[in-house]
Amino acid sequence: MSDIFNKSVDEAYAYLENKGLKTSFKYHEIKKQAHDRAFSAAGIMKTDILNDLHEEIKKAMKEGTNFNEFKNNLKDILIQKGWYGKKEIINPKTGEKRTININANRLKTIYHTNMQSAYAKARAKQLSTFIYKTYWVYKCALLEDSRSEHKKMHNIAIHKDDPFWRTSFPPNDYNCKCKVIAVSEKEARAKYKILKNPKSIASKNFSYDKRENTQIPKETRISLDESLENLPKTKSYENLSDKELMAKVYEAFNIKKGDLLVDKIGDVISLDDDFFYDKKKQTTKIKKNNRHFYIDYLPKLVSDPDEIRLSMDNDPLYKGFTKKTYIKYFYDNGVKALVMVLNQKGNQINNKTMFLSEDSAYFKNVLSQGKLIYKK
Repeated sequence: MSDIFNKSVDEAYAYLENKGLKTSFKYHEIKKQAHDRAFSAAGIMKTDILNDLHEEIKKAMKEGTNFNEFKNNLKDILIQKGWYGKKEIINPKTGEKRTININANRLKTIYHTNMQSAYAKARAKQLSTFIYKTYWVYKCALLEDSRSEHKKMHNIAIHKDDPFWRTSFPPNDYNCKCKVIAVSEKEARAKYKILKNPKSIASKNFSYDKRENTQIPKETRISLDESLENLPKTKSYENLSDKELMAKVYEAFNIKKGDLLVDKIGDVISLDDDFFYDKKKQTTKIKKNNRHFYIDYLPKLVSDPDEIRLSMDNDPLYKGFTKKTYIKYFYDNGVKALVMVLNQKGNQINNKTMFLSEDSAYFKNVLSQGKLIYKK
């Protein structure tokens, strides 16, 4: 029995570990199965803050950390980054403003919802391996605050292939503590009430098939071959001045300097001259390593990246900063890639750049770091 339990813990941890990250203004913006693919917390509009939550949830599951320890660890991190307590956030797509409150109650919901979802995923996989136990029995926790719809399903046996489980394998709402056990048909008929295709009891945000695996694989990378898009140089940019080239950047993105961009995972990026300015040397770097020839294709780093990866920056200058790396591969007499890097800490972005890379050693290093949070 202990082996089965340990296996469930391992599978639950793998489920959490392999999730991407998705910022959202409100929880309903993450649609159904996308919850399974991406770790999200409503109102958390910064990927590095979301990553802190994700890492602490993973740590809590791996080390058996209780909620109080999880809360205390995370509270210190959030205070340091200015994300604990009440905070006004802005939807980058609509401009809508709302106030969120990241407090102990909010962290408790995040903790329990993600723990239960992870264990449920592992449990569903485990139940599916029981060949002769073809009926699943819904078990409500029967607590004082258990929802009435969940209580009504207590001890109801439903065939494992019934459509009910496509939406209503628990958890079926925030802080839902319901469970499922597997029994044989003989035991189901002897001990429980059997129903066929009962009405779904899952709330709107939990009404999706939690048994399916729609996640990003832990170790994956795009195929680098000649089928990649051909991205030739724009030769006409060769003799333009740095100022003229910067104007071409804003023209390519079709925005003004300082305007906001929203990336594939909902994070906000302010486009300005800092992407092409060397702070150490106090000079522009728009022509460094011929990146200016590919200005017209830079918007694809935001609108259509092949991968987005997240890691902690090893540079002492950016201690405590996360490094988010966007990669767009293409083919031009050999595999190359456009790369965008953001060093982020809460609301502070301390370094950002876009460049062309042909260095396979650089990619090997990037692909070995941190986590893959988006893959095309």
